[in-house]
Amino acid sequence: MTDRYIKLFEWKEYILQSLLPLGDLRKQAIKDFKSLGFPHNKMEKWRNFNLNDFKKIEFAYDLGQMDLDLRHLKPDSVLENEDFFVMHNGSISSGMQLRKYKNGVIFGSVREAMIKYPQLVKKYFNKANKQTMNGFNALNTAFCFDGFFLYVPEKVEVELPFAIVNFFLNDFYNMVSPRNIIVLEKESKASLVTIESSVEYDKQFVNSITEVFLEENSRFEWDRLQQFQGKTIVINPVFVEQKENSSFNKTISTVRGYKVRNDIHDELSGENSTSVINGVYILDDDDMVENRVFLDHKVPNCNSNQLFKGVLDGKSVGAFTGYVLVRQDSQKTNAFQSNKNIVMSEDAKINTNPFLEIYADDVKCSHGASVGNLDENALFYMQARGIDKKKAKDILLSAFALDALENMKNENFKKLVSLEIERALVNK
Repeated sequence: MTDRYIKLFEWKEYILQSLLPLGDLRKQAIKDFKSLGFPHNKMEKWRNFNLNDFKKIEFAYDLGQMDLDLRHLKPDSVLENEDFFVMHNGSISSGMQLRKYKNGVIFGSVREAMIKYPQLVKKYFNKANKQTMNGFNALNTAFCFDGFFLYVPEKVEVELPFAIVNFFLNDFYNMVSPRNIIVLEKESKASLVTIESSVEYDKQFVNSITEVFLEENSRFEWDRLQQFQGKTIVINPVFVEQKENSSFNKTISTVRGYKVRNDIHDELSGENSTSVINGVYILDDDDMVENRVFLDHKVPNCNSNQLFKGVLDGKSVGAFTGYVLVRQDSQKTNAFQSNKNIVMSEDAKINTNPFLEIYADDVKCSHGASVGNLDENALFYMQARGIDKKKAKDILLSAFALDALENMKNENFKKLVSLEIERALVNK
């Protein structure tokens, strides 16, 4: 199985390098992949994610790009934004490649950014990625040729969010490898909203990596909505490096997904840095979604908070692993995590594993997990006050799920995500 992708790389290497020149990085990555291979379910970190597709399916690698007819794209009016880009299968549409603004911000295609600002992109490319962590990460570096690039210079504050809409649509088994880079320099501020979706006939393997670099006193918020249909498989790690006094606020909302794994690795390397990572997942039928968060408190006086909530129906499977590492000298750490789930069907399953590893003594840390059914007492209370059972059920489920969105500062996008969650819960 591994050999096929090595041969595929040898066949595509020249054109990949012509699209996104990475020097020796690609050759090293394919060597790492050859050594690592694909993960398997006997590995502790992969035991909750079904990897059988990679045994049964030989994914192609089509480098052809289809230009989307943007006239048919009608973003909801709540997507008020600083600027807006459309991606197709992980590549920026050729009609809207890269923009540099008067304040020095650069936003758009990472491939175009490498051509126009090579020293800037190379400064950050593959610096946060844990390439030898697993074969998927190495495979992305070997095969990536586009993604998005967001660069915010020192002391620049952007009030409106940047926006990315990424459509995945292909009727054959194809592998796409987006590589995204986000950089906020000292004392800068920016936010990003992304919508990732696929059509019912999509069969692709989306192997994505995002690297985030937050310098001193920077503030970044990233809100994501995932709506995957069809048989789209998504491996989606995000690697974050935070310097002193930086702030990272991320909310990821997954409304359905065949097989989706969101992996967040956040290193708090500067004192007084803060990380707030929340998520919600609404699953049905044979959906499978896993969220993993690893927060590495490397220095003292840092704060982190995680809240993930799930509603599972049908034969869906959810998984959550929250891992907080507090290193020996990381005194005055505050770290809290919580995972709460409502299981609507006897066939739905959730695996939850909040975990703390603490080597400092002057800390405030807690973790918790719960799995249960809809509160029958609350349901009865509402019915006793004239609310019919279906309406009462919808209200309770919505209130439970939408609690995970409370830290979203972008009210317009929050309304959009809330509406999509409520729509998905109506049929529960």
